[in-house]
Amino acid sequence: MNQMIDAIYDGGVLKPLIPLTLPDNTRVRITLSTETQDDNDQSLIAQQKAIQEFQAVVRQSSQHQNKDGWSVRQHDQILYGESQ
Repeated sequence: MNQMIDAIYDGGVLKPLIPLTLPDNTRVRITLSTETQDDNDQSLIAQQKAIQEFQAVVRQSSQHQNKDGWSVRQHDQILYGESQ
């Protein structure tokens, strides 16, 4: 079985960031690749782009209007009296 996990090296020990579902004393082969700041920056940029694309889809979707005339888009105005 192949599985890719993230881990942190601390005090001479690799510590997985997620629990492993392996029996005790299971032999594994580890291939290391360290993350660079550029890798982290690219990941953050990709996440921000995905959020912006999702927000655009939400803004374009139609909003159900109740009989009182308020829509979901007016959430803050309804709750806090703020206008958008």
